[in-house]
Amino acid sequence: MPRLFSNRDRHFDLGVLPTELLPRAAVEPAAGVRQPDDAMPPGADSVLGALPEYRALFQAHLDGPVAPARAPVPDDLETRARNLKASAYFLECTLAGVCEIHPQDWLQPTSSPHSHAFVFLVEFSREPKPGEPGAEWIVGTHAERTDLRCAEVAAVMAGYIRALGWSARGHVAGHTDLDLAALAQRAGVAKAVDGVLAMPFSKRGFRVGVVTSDYAVAVDQPIAPDASLAWPDSDTYMGALGTRPGFEDDELARRPVHMGRYEMERIRRVDEPTTLLLRDEIRRVPKRADLFTRALAGDLGEKARIERTRFAVKHPLAFAMTPLIRALVPLQGTREPLQPTGLGGDLSDPQRNADAIKALAHVLGADLVGICKAEPWMYYSHDEVEGRPIGPYHRYAVVMLMDQGFETTAGDLRG
Repeated sequence: MPRLFSNRDRHFDLGVLPTELLPRAAVEPAAGVRQPDDAMPPGADSVLGALPEYRALFQAHLDGPVAPARAPVPDDLETRARNLKASAYFLECTLAGVCEIHPQDWLQPTSSPHSHAFVFLVEFSREPKPGEPGAEWIVGTHAERTDLRCAEVAAVMAGYIRALGWSARGHVAGHTDLDLAALAQRAGVAKAVDGVLAMPFSKRGFRVGVVTSDYAVAVDQPIAPDASLAWPDSDTYMGALGTRPGFEDDELARRPVHMGRYEMERIRRVDEPTTLLLRDEIRRVPKRADLFTRALAGDLGEKARIERTRFAVKHPLAFAMTPLIRALVPLQGTREPLQPTGLGGDLSDPQRNADAIKALAHVLGADLVGICKAEPWMYYSHDEVEGRPIGPYHRYAVVMLMDQGFETTAGDLRG
């Protein structure tokens, strides 16, 4: 949805909500508070069954080895905190804050050396209304899907701090040593309202992720007990600070989820690509022909073969993402035809099937989604390992675009 005000002058580490306007107070968290949950239970055809293997993958990277030497990070604790927040916002968290860990925050007695907690919230995405395409797959899965996203971010942020040379461990619901709701209150990203965590300036639910560490950073104060979480005035509601306007959710609610946030239906369409395609003359090439694979095979000389195995990851944040990316590759699927499972509901309507796929992709974070035929010339001819022929094995291709998002300027903190 279009915004009335630019966010170019807003420092990236401040995030998309104007939480700097909230009154703060040094108060202890309310006890027995729970995280927001789904308003409706999942249906028999929901996507919940597809999540556990990804959750297990991310949880395996919540802890790990620490770099043998510490990076030359700034001594200023505020700068350190701003860098962590900017990094989390780059990973599309909604809110982030920092607090010290108090003994009562641990669920069990511990000898952990971790003194600080980096706390972040990930907002629930929109979901289809009952009867809309994808509803039977998506409704009732908010908490599980968002906990999965929290686990991913926690793994990356913990890996980032470990790559800098400090001990760090990620924590998410169902896999934590701490009271996540207490830390969310202590770090000033949420407050307790009638026994449930609530975040400022948003009607959506959310889930909490935490990274604990011995990396000292400046801490935030809790939200004052009498602070209102509503928009303070019309200027902030309209997004005058370069923040997300209050009307954005209402605007998006007018569009079914499968249509996405961008009005792609206004783009003129044609039956064939405007680039000339001589399908009978397109020569399929083997995967072995790409330059990275050729270098690994020694086609470009011994030096290129050795250096190809030593792929350079130049930033510690990217270094933290790399193990997850590599571990995800084997989960990309199979070429073997699958027998019908009986899940998914009524799949007899091709248009509704397409819309449901688009709705699910948008809910999982895709910005644009399109579907086309997977024509034979789109496939490699042979695989790169054994040179086995690759026959076209799917009729359709779902193509997703993820926007890289807002990047910081040279004078700002980089995620």
